Amino acid sequence: MRSSLYIKLMAAFVLVVLSGTILTAFLANRTATGELDVFVSHAADRQARRIAPILNTYYSRVGSWEGVSEFFSRRLPEGPPGPRGSQGAARLRARIGILADHRVILADQERMVIFDSMDVLEGKILDAPLIDSSQPLVVNGGTAGFLVVGRTEDNSLERAFLSRVNRGILLAALGAGALALVVAAVLARQLVSPLRRLTGAAQGIASGDFSQRVEPSGEDEIGQLAKTFNDMASKLQAGEELRRRMIADIAHELRNPLSTMQGNLEGMIDGVLPMDTSQVATVYDQTVLLSRLVEDLRTLSLAQARELRLELEAADLGELVRGVVEDFRPLADGRNVTIEVRAIEEHSDVRIDSLRISQVLANLLSNALRHTPEGGRIEIGITNGVPGVEVSVTDSGSGIGSDELPHVFERFYRADQSRTRSGGGSGLGLAIAKELVESHGGRIWAYSTLGQGSTFAFSLPR
Repeated sequence: MRSSLYIKLMAAFVLVVLSGTILTAFLANRTATGELDVFVSHAADRQARRIAPILNTYYSRVGSWEGVSEFFSRRLPEGPPGPRGSQGAARLRARIGILADHRVILADQERMVIFDSMDVLEGKILDAPLIDSSQPLVVNGGTAGFLVVGRTEDNSLERAFLSRVNRGILLAALGAGALALVVAAVLARQLVSPLRRLTGAAQGIASGDFSQRVEPSGEDEIGQLAKTFNDMASKLQAGEELRRRMIADIAHELRNPLSTMQGNLEGMIDGVLPMDTSQVATVYDQTVLLSRLVEDLRTLSLAQARELRLELEAADLGELVRGVVEDFRPLADGRNVTIEVRAIEEHSDVRIDSLRISQVLANLLSNALRHTPEGGRIEIGITNGVPGVEVSVTDSGSGIGSDELPHVFERFYRADQSRTRSGGGSGLGLAIAKELVESHGGRIWAYSTLGQGSTFAFSLPR
């Protein structure tokens, strides 16, 4: 592409320039030739109108066309010897101002040619085309003859004029073509250069370097392409970093329970630990943790891939919230935490997958319970907002810092890094809640104040 695209662009520009130059020169030549023909024809008509009064006067005085050639010869200075045709033509043109490439033919009333400046038609009858283009000579109300002023066969002046015009057209076309090719070369380079940079950056990304970026060349289509490429590269880089972090997090999350299980089993095999119910229960608890982690990962991956099947049906969100709260109430009472459902409004019907939205509420309540100290309070509210029904879960915990709040819906993220997975959850609950809410066409958000607690809320369309 480095060379072929530039060559193709230049070949296209050259073809367009040559085609335009040839077409322009052809049209200019045709126009100049046509306008010259019109000019010569009009000049001939003017000359005929100038000569006619002279010839009318001569005919009135003589009474015939006898001696008309001698009449013009006597009135003109003597010229160099030579054929009467060339000498008479030169004298006649000099006397009456005829252009050099004009031919004068005079015929009598019987259409018999009595004078021809080129000595070709004398003594012959004018044909119909010449009669049609002639100037009638009218004397005393009668036609005394016919005057024809036209172009000579020797149109050297016209050819010289057209030659000069064509030379000027050719020079102008060559100059314009050369300038157009220079502009085309600059334009082709400007078009190809950013594409070369894009190609180099794309090759870098293909080799695994996601830090590649290109500088937009402007606001045109190529500039927009560069911006789109940069956005794509940023998302690929973020996705790659997320993938690496996720693999590391999964390995870390799996290593802890597996290490515990392996240690307990090795201890029981070696006889260091007794093989009793309490030790087996410890191993069982770790398997439960692993199962929950694997299931959470499966649910999250399906939701993110939009492959999680939803069983949508009409449901009363208020009733659903009350049911989930009652399931958590014993756990809250055991930790001396008050759970209160408030502001449940009427007409909170939505079309949802009740099981998945219950999972969202369970994740939010579980998260609130983990961060609410003993004697604290959790409030769940339902309101009818403009976009749909909104559900909020507010706790009286320690709150989340403003620098950590944007990351709370990321997988394996914990604002309190000191918590263990056994007591702090799998780190996937909020990420799963976000994907499930968005799968329903809703949105989820959070806001918090340090020392005063946090609120997690989501809305669902009606």
